Amino acid sequence: MTNSEATPAFSEFQPRSGRGSSAPESAPSGPTGAIATGSGRAPGWVRDSLERWPQTAPFVTVGALSVVAGGLVAAVSGPSGFENGSWLAAFLVLVGGVAQIVLGGAQALISAEPPSRSLVRAEAITWNLAAVGVVVGTLVALPVVTSMAGMLTVASLALFLSGARRIAPGMRLISFCYRALIVVVLLSTPVGLVLAWLRHG
Repeated sequence: MTNSEATPAFSEFQPRSGRGSSAPESAPSGPTGAIATGSGRAPGWVRDSLERWPQTAPFVTVGALSVVAGGLVAAVSGPSGFENGSWLAAFLVLVGGVAQIVLGGAQALISAEPPSRSLVRAEAITWNLAAVGVVVGTLVALPVVTSMAGMLTVASLALFLSGARRIAPGMRLISFCYRALIVVVLLSTPVGLVLAWLRHG
């Protein structure tokens, strides 16, 4: 067999390149790329949540720590006889934890554009300073401190409202729940202040 006759048969086993290549394309890297591959692309709100994680991280981090702290307080308040233990545990879990995570997470999710870092920083600082003020004012029986914390809470809620002025398409229902939570917290703030003054005024 001559070399000219062997060459075509041998060429059938050579890898093909160029536009006709059947080699699989490389999958995109990173968390969003991992979600996009597989059975299909992830829902848009999942991709948006991953992209806007920096805007939610402060609220989720501090909120999770508050939930853990509330659980620890609830665990030790009974055996230690801590009078305000049940209230403090509930406040840490619901206000410092759940409400903070929901407000920070929903704001980043429903906004047409991600909130700025300065706005997120201002929201996190005012919300958590208000929470600390409520705790201190209640434990040391100083309604003046609690009242100052209440004003900080109102300021923080106003910032959360401003951060979600423009709503992304398809987020109307979540936006309604987000604003409803803000209204509930806003209405409960003066009620808590009145109770603080009645008890310690």
